[in-house]
Amino acid sequence: MTQVVLQHVKVERKVSARTNKPYIAASISVDGTWYNGFGSEEMMHWKAGETKDVELFEEEYNGKMYKKFKVPNKFDILIAKVAELEARLEKLENPGGTPVVDDYVIPESDLPF
Repeated sequence: MTQVVLQHVKVERKVSARTNKPYIAASISVDGTWYNGFGSEEMMHWKAGETKDVELFEEEYNGKMYKKFKVPNKFDILIAKVAELEARLEKLENPGGTPVVDDYVIPESDLPF
């Protein structure tokens, strides 16, 4: 996921020629490059100049590469947060690469009180 500033936004309702089902097509311009994806009702209100969290990627279709985007769903956000927390926990458990002593107990005779 990346936070991007939308330069241009084009969102429109369409109907699939094959299945005759409605969908929302969305195109965004980021740093002069256009990305396409499926939209949602929320995207109908997106404006140029806004900052949004999206995932930008390339996808091959019939031998040609296409630039696409998707808005992360709640599950994607949860996975990213868990990965971040695991990395932070790893740093706390093993700071600077030094070994961690798991079961070290101070004997009662060494306690100052």
